[in-house]
Formats: sequence, C-alpha cells, structure tokens
Amino acid sequence: MIGKYERMYLKFAFNEKQRMRVYRKLSRFLANSVTLSSALEIMHKHATMDGKKPKAPIARILGEWRRQITNGKSFGQAVQGWIPDSDRLVIEGYESAGSLGMGIEKAVLISSSAKQIKSTLFAGLAYPVMLIVIAILMLVLFGLQVVPTFEEVLPRESWTGVGAQMATMSDFIRDYIIYIIGLMAVLIALTIWSMPRWTGKWRVKFDRYPPWSLYRLVMGAGFMVSVGSMIKSGMAIPSILKLLQRGASPWYVERLSRAAYHVNNGSNLGDALHRAGHNFPDVETVQDLRAYASLTGFDETLDRLGTEWLGESVAKVQQQTGIMRNFGFLFLGVVFGWIAMGMFSLLQQITTSM
Repeated sequence: MIGKYERMYLKFAFNEKQRMRVYRKLSRFLANSVTLSSALEIMHKHATMDGKKPKAPIARILGEWRRQITNGKSFGQAVQGWIPDSDRLVIEGYESAGSLGMGIEKAVLISSSAKQIKSTLFAGLAYPVMLIVIAILMLVLFGLQVVPTFEEVLPRESWTGVGAQMATMSDFIRDYIIYIIGLMAVLIALTIWSMPRWTGKWRVKFDRYPPWSLYRLVMGAGFMVSVGSMIKSGMAIPSILKLLQRGASPWYVERLSRAAYHVNNGSNLGDALHRAGHNFPDVETVQDLRAYASLTGFDETLDRLGTEWLGESVAKVQQQTGIMRNFGFLFLGVVFGWIAMGMFSLLQQITTSM
C-alpha cells in the first residue's frame, strides 16, 4: 500500500512527460495483443531496472495499478487519482466498450492537444502583458524621476497644456502608486480565480471576450474530444454528461448540468446545448451539433468534429491573444506619445521662460 505522503510525492513525480510515455508504451502493448495485466507486469519490471530499483516512482505507480487490477478493478478505476479526469473518463468510456487501447490513444491526443493550446495561450498572453507593464513602468519612471527634474528648472505653477497634465500625473503616481499596484494585483488574482468559478448570465456575456473566452476555448476543446470519444465507445449521452461533472469546476458544471437537464427531457445533444443558452463550446459548434445530432453516424461525426476543434482552438487562441497584443501595442504607443508630447511642451515652455 502507498501512504498519503508517498502518494503525494509520486503524483508530483508522475508529470505529463512521464504520463505520456506510460500511455504510449501501454497502447503499443495492447495493440500487439498483450493483455493489460501482462503489459503492466513488463512495464513494472523495466521501471525497476529488473528489480534493482523497486522504489523508483514509476515502478511504484505501475505496481499500485497492477495491485488494483488484481483486486478486480478496471483500468479506469485503477488509475483514478493518478491521471487527469479528462484522460480517465475517455479511457473508461472506451474500456467499457472493449477498446481500451483506443481509449489510451485518445487520452494521448487530448493531453497533447491541451498542452499545445496552453503553451499557445501562455506564449500569446506573455507579450501583451509585457507591453502593458513596460508602459506602466515608463509612466512611473517619468512621474517620479523626470518630472521633478523639470520642476527644478521651471516651477510647475508655470506649466501649461500637456506639461501641466504630466505634473498632475506625477502627483497621482507619487501618492497612489502602491494602491495602483495593489489594485492591479487584486484584479489579476480575481480574474484568474473567476475563470473556473464565476457563473451566471453575466459570465456568459464575458465569455465572449479575453481572457474568459480563452478559458472557454480550452474547456470546449476538452469537451468536444471527450464527448466524441465516449459516444464512439458506446456510452449514452446522459451518462457522459453526468461523468464529466465529477470533480469539475463550477463553471463547467453549470454548462454540463443545464445541457443534461434538456437531454433528460428529450433533446438531442445539439439542441440541449442550444437551449442551455451558454454558447458552449461556441455558437457555430452548437449549430453544427444541432444539424448532425439527428443524422446517422453522429458518433463518428462528433469524434471528427472534436479532433478538428482542437486544431481550430489553437488558431482561435492565437487570434484572441493577437487582439490583446494589439491592445498592448496601442496602450504603449499612447503612453509613449503622451510622454513625448509632454517633454516637448515643457522644453518649449522652459525655452520661452529663459
């Protein structure tokens, strides 16, 4: 048995890279008709270096999975708590349909795509944030260093136009800079906190705009692939929506539970998402699902749509972060232009006074 603190350490050591290696190895074994129990036994032996390192993290995890399966649990149950629920639910769905290998391959696809979306998101957000920080630092530096220097040459009571505005800005920054920084930190923290937690009608409106729209895109990508994979594995839509709510964020649960309500009252998946009124995953996808839900081969169509949606999500994330980048450039340009105008105005006034 693995103790509480050892489990925490092992989960930390079992990072995404290690998880992908285990997925791929296990998938190849199953594709070559090796039984699950035998595959885990072979992998456990290799992880221990033929018994030389029985305490190696991956060996301990694989050993725990083997023990759970020996005790009669399914693979999906055995890996619960060790892998993300988005992976586990897809694996469980395919395992129940007798296609465990395919389920693991889908888990690899979901994890790889989610990683790509997140890396694109972080890379896209880093640049506009940097531009805005530079603009704010310029204002602070000018207000605390440059304006007092000009004041030594020409008393501020004589300043007019943009120069007078800069004097006011200098006073504001000197008196309130700590509060401004604190307010910005609070706003950033609240925004991050609100991503998975904020619900209701106003959140639906804000989901159209970054950064909340980016969270919707990331969650929508996982939803499309997970639901498509589970339907293809033979699971019923009400069961899928119920499974996806396990341990999900309040924002995600709100959308899933409302869709599940309409499904349980006779609506197909597309109509249920439309009647839920959350525009989730997005308006166009909901309309596509409404069109395809009543046609034959919906499981294949949804699985294909989910895979396509992942690729489109990367492009959409790049588009929306591009908008934020342009805003950052605009903000920096306005600040720089205003400072340049202020300096020119003050230099003119100093020259005139001399």
